[in-house]
Amino acid sequence: MKYFTMLLCAGALVSGLSGCISEEVEPQHVVVCPLDGSQIISKDLYEINSIQSIDFGNSRVFPLYSAATEGLPGNYDINIVVMEPQRSSAVFTQKVSQIIYVLTGGGMLKLGDSAYELREGISLYIPANQKMQFINNGPYVLKYME
Repeated sequence: MKYFTMLLCAGALVSGLSGCISEEVEPQHVVVCPLDGSQIISKDLYEINSIQSIDFGNSRVFPLYSAATEGLPGNYDINIVVMEPQRSSAVFTQKVSQIIYVLTGGGMLKLGDSAYELREGISLYIPANQKMQFINNGPYVLKYME
């Protein structure tokens, strides 16, 4: 149930994300504490500050949420990854499984000996410890949430 709720929240975030990433506006960070004591954090995805992004060579990662830095229970993070056309990542592995959702653009994900199409609206579950490579072989910027 916890994972379903997290996916539902991620889906809600995605539905509002198709705009630009601004260097000029500070991101909003709103914390709401309902009567039941739970914590809700809301961020405006249109105001992701590029100063907070991490450069990974052929892609940039914009951190949205991290359990460790937000002080939330669990071990997860949510990022937006942006890759320019005709670029590819290095081959790499992740120690944890992940789910990606393609927001804009397209390309290919090489996962082991298989290749999967990436295009707007596609989501993929990627098991832990898999060799993978993201390739943007299209004419548009590839943007996905992980």
